[in-house]
Amino acid sequence: MIRRYLYIALVFSAAVLSAQDRGVKVHPGQEEVIAALPGQIITSSFIVTNNTREPIELTPVLNLPGGWQSLLEESPFELAPGAVETRLISCFIPGKTTTGTYPLTYRVEGRELPSISDEISLQVRIEALRKLTIQLLAAEDVTIAGRQTECLLQVGNESNLAGRVVVSADCRSAKVVSVDPENILLEPGESRQVRVLLDTDAGQKYAVKVPVQFRAEMAADPSVSASTGHLFDIIPRVTRKEDGYHRLPAELSLRGVTYSGEKSRGALQGEISADGFLDQGERHKLLFNLRGPDIYGVSIYAQRERLFAGYEQDNGHVYGGDRPYTLSFLTERARYGRGAEAAVSLKGWTLGGYALTSLWRKDAVHQRAAYLSYAFSERARVQGNYLDKRGGDGEGSIVSVEGDLEFLRNNRLHGEFASADAGGGNQEAVNLELQGELGPADYLFTLITAGREFPGYYRDTRFFSANAGVTLLKNLRIAGNMRRDRQNYAMDTTRFSAPLSYYSQFGCTYGIGDHLTFGVDQIQSLREDRMPQPRFYYKETYTRVTAGLYYTKFSLQLRGEFGTTRNFLTGSRNASQTFTGSLNYRPARDIRISGFVNYFRDARYADGPEQRVIAGTSLAMKFTTGTSLMFTYRNNFSPENYFMDRNLFELKVRQQLFGTHAFSLKARQTLLRYQDNRKDVAVIAEYTVPMGIPLSRKQDRGGISGYVLDGMTGRPVADVVVMINGVSAVTNRRGLYRFPALKPGEYYLNVDRQQLGMYRITAEVLPRQIAIEAEKQQRFDIHVMPTSRLSGSILQYEFTETTDLNGIYDVENMNNNTPSEKPVEEEEKEELKFEPVRGLPGVVVDLERGEERHRRISDRAGYFYIDDIRPGTWTLRIYPYNIPAYHQIEHQVCEIVLEPGEEHHTLVRVLPRRRKLQIIEDGGTIEVRQPLPSASQPDKGAPR
Repeated sequence: MIRRYLYIALVFSAAVLSAQDRGVKVHPGQEEVIAALPGQIITSSFIVTNNTREPIELTPVLNLPGGWQSLLEESPFELAPGAVETRLISCFIPGKTTTGTYPLTYRVEGRELPSISDEISLQVRIEALRKLTIQLLAAEDVTIAGRQTECLLQVGNESNLAGRVVVSADCRSAKVVSVDPENILLEPGESRQVRVLLDTDAGQKYAVKVPVQFRAEMAADPSVSASTGHLFDIIPRVTRKEDGYHRLPAELSLRGVTYSGEKSRGALQGEISADGFLDQGERHKLLFNLRGPDIYGVSIYAQRERLFAGYEQDNGHVYGGDRPYTLSFLTERARYGRGAEAAVSLKGWTLGGYALTSLWRKDAVHQRAAYLSYAFSERARVQGNYLDKRGGDGEGSIVSVEGDLEFLRNNRLHGEFASADAGGGNQEAVNLELQGELGPADYLFTLITAGREFPGYYRDTRFFSANAGVTLLKNLRIAGNMRRDRQNYAMDTTRFSAPLSYYSQFGCTYGIGDHLTFGVDQIQSLREDRMPQPRFYYKETYTRVTAGLYYTKFSLQLRGEFGTTRNFLTGSRNASQTFTGSLNYRPARDIRISGFVNYFRDARYADGPEQRVIAGTSLAMKFTTGTSLMFTYRNNFSPENYFMDRNLFELKVRQQLFGTHAFSLKARQTLLRYQDNRKDVAVIAEYTVPMGIPLSRKQDRGGISGYVLDGMTGRPVADVVVMINGVSAVTNRRGLYRFPALKPGEYYLNVDRQQLGMYRITAEVLPRQIAIEAEKQQRFDIHVMPTSRLSGSILQYEFTETTDLNGIYDVENMNNNTPSEKPVEEEEKEELKFEPVRGLPGVVVDLERGEERHRRISDRAGYFYIDDIRPGTWTLRIYPYNIPAYHQIEHQVCEIVLEPGEEHHTLVRVLPRRRKLQIIEDGGTIEVRQPLPSASQPDKGAPR
């Protein structure tokens, strides 16, 4: 009979329990939710337990969000039967990380038997503080290999406090020559311009798109930052023939592995992999990975063989071969094996399934799985699962139903109920998860139960955890969490232990100033083996104090734990201490130095206290774009357990060859000090060649080519960037450019004016529309000429005082309401005399030729200037707006011939018109009213 479960406020957990037949368990050593700021380093620990009766060599894998960086090298380690080891992780959060909750997953799996595995997740909550902005104002889209390119940035401080801002640039394919200024003091609301100069490689042989990232951050708090990017093309000086095939991007690797120790050995292994599209429309994707032979036993660097292939498209996928297969949280989370999987999606429905057989196990596990899901929207989904499992530690058939619902923004509920026919009866399991944010508060609740013979991922399990926190006063966070974990509650004596764990923590963190954080937590931890002959039973009570110091190039984090450990098996009570320190220093952009030290003193498994010291350092350097080096040293020391003493040295070198090939070398020496200083040395050398597997000929192509010539001398012009619909080519020494393989269609041909130089322009009007036809090569030559310039003055003229005005005015009676104006006749102008009185502002001037037009407006002195003009015959048009009354433009339209490089000046005269005088007769007195020149209002139809 299926039981009914009632649960309140429950949500996402990230694997704090061990799988029923994994043989290894991982659970957190401290809190499950960590509060941090962008730019910080977080440190946490995990406890790994070997629940088998044999030693296991485990490979740890730390999965971080994109862009996060681990500061400690993860290396395989061996765990004795029933042994427990604390594993420390430390990672750097990028300063540009936005607010939100990020998962951090730690997984261990057996090197020989990957199915012996377990994983756990922590949640990292990122808080928001002050704000910077950075904007790209100007940058070249195209540059020639070997030339320098400049980028202009605008950096602004939108905080409410003044601060010193550090500006940097990062470009892997170009060298950052200078950032000017690099250090700026900005007041609130203030912004400054920054110039960044990049130097490109003259030996670049292939056209590449180069991303450059710009970053501004507060000097006192690197977490306050902003970034922007730019993508520009580096065009090689040599025009190469375009590949006529559509290719699948693939990579071929050959690696050699050697081991020197008690018995020396070596082996070779090859690998070919691909991940790309089968068609030019990028709708069908192919993935495969072929690796062999199996050289796992040679050294720590050796890998298992792998045979895998997959196909993906929008409506589904098919996979076959060696990979982790996943169904659901309760049924199967990740089973590595050889099998096949397929899924198809249509209108919100997804139907899929897989079949597999586990690899490299003494007792093979066979699984058959199917699932059907429906997405009502992006916020609601339901799925049904079926799993049939045979072999291994548990057998049976499982049916489960799960669903996800986002009932409020950033508040999610997930639930799964599973029922299995196993162990001669009905077995059930439940997972409920509730996670969300409500204003400054966040919460996470999890409940997992599984019957004693449940054959899914969990068995004999009762687990509950609750986490909650709230951010107050901007820099103060109060948080608490508790969890209760009970496994093997039926106390199956065939298993290693029946652990019961309880953990609670409550405390706060506070930011002091812009660069210091401080935290205090009170913690209790209980771990009991409930077997008739228990292997462990202890309780720890301690206080944790943390402090962090963060600067642009330097960060330091310290943590101390002080308390007591009570061992109920021995009746002893001892003081326990843990100290952890990590340092990260970046003296230059391509150099990073880090170090850490961990000291442990506890009495969990012995009568008296046991001590352990783990310390290490690493150096990472990047010499050039293709050369990098990393050195790591680690020391393990235990005064009581001398067999744990060892030193670890590791060196990694990577060199890029021939543009795209890569050679890497890793060497690792382990010095086992308790065995007469025995040394184990492992080396792996790998050579990787990217390649493209030809799949089909590209569609029928056409092409265009031509020469760029000096229009004055006819000589070729080299290093001119010619562009056609975003594709670029550079002219060679003969001035030749080529686009040999273009799809048929309409294109626009243009040149990069910046590469022509100042005061130079093409004689042809560009961009030029060109129709590319299949199987046809066209030619279009381009001529470069010096630009012309035109300046002019628009002046108002009036009659001189000596001019005879007789005949200039027509006298008529006032009663005549239809006066007329007549221009001054040409023959009369010769007799009249004019003189300039002022320049006319606001007059619109157009210089036209076909579709080309330059428009200017005269300034206060009546002056206008037009530069960057293509040589030739142009039409100059002066619009009769803003002209004084009773005046006219002497030549409103005229033609001007501009020679290459010429600077032509023209004078535009605005002359007085013949005007009408009105005679007023009154008492025999005649009065003549002569209107004075005045500026008229602009006509509504004037061009703007």
